[in-house]
Amino acid sequence: MNVVDQIAPRPLLVIHGTDDRRILESQARRLFAAADQPKTLWLVPGATHNTIRTPVLDELAPRVVAFMDGALGQAVSQAQAWPPRQRRPQAM
Repeated sequence: MNVVDQIAPRPLLVIHGTDDRRILESQARRLFAAADQPKTLWLVPGATHNTIRTPVLDELAPRVVAFMDGALGQAVSQAQAWPPRQRRPQAM
């Protein structure tokens, strides 16, 4: 809460499950309200803290990619953005 207003002008995306009992929906909404524009809030009905990750997040992946494309102002295809490429370990 103390620094969320410092994220702008970088875009903020908050994805929150409505059945999350670790971080309440009211807390997510307060965090979102404290942030400056540009910002986006996605509430996922019925998702908990643990279940939002998969398969719900998998279903949201194309929307996350679209958000990032818009936020970054770049045309990145979903094939490039999802799934992320594995990085090779750097030789020392």
